Amino acid sequence: MLDLKIIATPHQVFLGTIDVKNNEIVDYYQQNIALHQYPLLWNTLPDAFKNQTFKNTTLLFHPTYFTLLPSALFTPSNLEAITESIAPKNSIENPEYQTNKNGNIGVIFDTNKEISSFFKSINSPNSTKIPLPLFYLNQHTFPTDVKIVLHKFDQITYYIVYKDNNLIFLNSFKTITIEDCIYFLLYIQKETNIEWSQTEVILYGQFESNSSLLSRINDFVPTVSVGINKSQFDPIETFGEAHKFFEFLTQLS
Repeated sequence: MLDLKIIATPHQVFLGTIDVKNNEIVDYYQQNIALHQYPLLWNTLPDAFKNQTFKNTTLLFHPTYFTLLPSALFTPSNLEAITESIAPKNSIENPEYQTNKNGNIGVIFDTNKEISSFFKSINSPNSTKIPLPLFYLNQHTFPTDVKIVLHKFDQITYYIVYKDNNLIFLNSFKTITIEDCIYFLLYIQKETNIEWSQTEVILYGQFESNSSLLSRINDFVPTVSVGINKSQFDPIETFGEAHKFFEFLTQLS
C-alpha cells in the first residue's frame, strides 16, 4: 500500500504517491487551482489517486492564519484568546495547535475550510496535517551564522531568520512583485537588528537563478544565493518535474 503526500496552497496543489519500502515516487500530479475548487478536487484527479486507498496521507499546507508560541505558555483553555489576537474575531472557525518535535514551540493555526474538505475526502486510515510553519521548525538544523531564508510558493513567501543556533523570525507574506519581496526583507532587518554585512540570504522555491531579485538584494546584502541543498528546503523550481519534487515529498513525516 502506498503513501500519499500533498502540498496545498491557495493557488496550486501537488500530489505524489510514494512507495516507502523502495523509497521512490510512483505517481505525481500538480495543477493550478482556486480555493473554491478544492472540495470537488478528489473526484477530478487521475485514477492513480482517486481509486486508491493509502496507508498514510500527509498534507503540507499554508494556514490561513498562524502564530508561534512557546509551549509553556499554551493551555487548551487559552486557545480562543490567543486565536483572537492573531485574526479578526470569528474569522477562524476551527483553530488547532501542534508542537514541534522538540516540544518547546507550538503553532496555532487555521486550515482553510475548502482545503480541509478536500483532505477529508481522501481514503486513508492514517492522515496527518502539517502547517508549513511547523514543517520549517521540524526539518532543519539551525545554522550558527546569520541566514535569511525565503521560500516562495506562488503568491506566498515564507521568511525564516536564523542567528546563533536559533530561529529568531518566521512569518509569511503575500509577495507578487520583486518590490514586495524587498520590502519585507527590509522590514525583517529592522525588526531583528541584523547586520547585512554578516548575513546570507538564500532563495528557495519559485525564484529563478537568474532573477533580478538576486541583483536587487545584492545591492545591500553581500551574499545571496539560490538554494540547492535538498536535504533542507527542497526548491520546487520547475513545476511538473517529479524528480525535483521527490526528496521534498519523502521528507514529510
